[in-house]
Amino acid sequence: MTYGEFRAMLATFIADLESADQALQTVGEKPAKLSVDLSVARFDWNGDGRLGPEDQFGMAISDIDDSGNAKPFVVGFDTADAKWLRGYCNLLMAVTKAWLSHDFSETWDYSFRLLFPRAVSTMAAAEGGDIRNNTLFGVEKQQADDLADLVTLLHTIRWPVQDKALWSEVRDNLKAVIALNRETWALIGKEADDDHEWLPGPRQTSGVLPSFNVTEERVQAWLGLLSRFEAALDGKLLIPHWRFSKGIDAAKLFDEPQSFDLILWVTGPAALPYLSEGPVMTGNEWSQILAIFEGNFAAYAFYFN
Repeated sequence: MTYGEFRAMLATFIADLESADQALQTVGEKPAKLSVDLSVARFDWNGDGRLGPEDQFGMAISDIDDSGNAKPFVVGFDTADAKWLRGYCNLLMAVTKAWLSHDFSETWDYSFRLLFPRAVSTMAAAEGGDIRNNTLFGVEKQQADDLADLVTLLHTIRWPVQDKALWSEVRDNLKAVIALNRETWALIGKEADDDHEWLPGPRQTSGVLPSFNVTEERVQAWLGLLSRFEAALDGKLLIPHWRFSKGIDAAKLFDEPQSFDLILWVTGPAALPYLSEGPVMTGNEWSQILAIFEGNFAAYAFYFN
């Protein structure tokens, strides 16, 4: 795969997500229900070109019966879930557009072999030798190559903005995620049924993922966090950086983009153009949110979107 082909794949992914978002949008606010047994959905995980029993989602998400087969995993998707899935479409669009709006060709040429072993790149064309031979460092060449590529990957994440308009759309998609998530929870709060809920409300008990305890306190904490995130995107709440007393203005980050340099962001210099005076989210606020989710915030955030 070449760099150009990979970028084209990302562009196709964005177009597919936009198409899915538009299809889900037609559900609107009207009551809807679609019962699906996810255990029989299949995906060619190992890329062998065929779909066998081992490729069923049920082998990963369902309980297994005495015969070794996946038990049904039925989900009653409803109107709120359509909103939830639209939120995820916009979240994935934001992530993909953030990547595609930057020029990461240097990283591709010098280190993407680590992620895509058959990537067509400058380093791939120049490398040679037996990967089983030991190097001067006392390790096999393959291991030394991987370590070198990892260091190079981190060093070359200094990506100039290639498409400012596309980068600006990232914020639009993130704000759409917030709006859709609020609509999702508003609809969940009005639900009177309790039928194999993908995302249950605090009063529903038939959630298909019982490991997640959805309480009113957690829902309100999540909605409060969304408001803080929205304020950050608008530049009304500043993002803290470990090195500075001032905070980072995320609105300026989108309005006046500069090259993204991972190392300089971590160490501080890349943040200097975006530092502003104003309210900054504190560590105490974050600790309170983590406490409500009992230290499992990342899993709930992935679930709630």
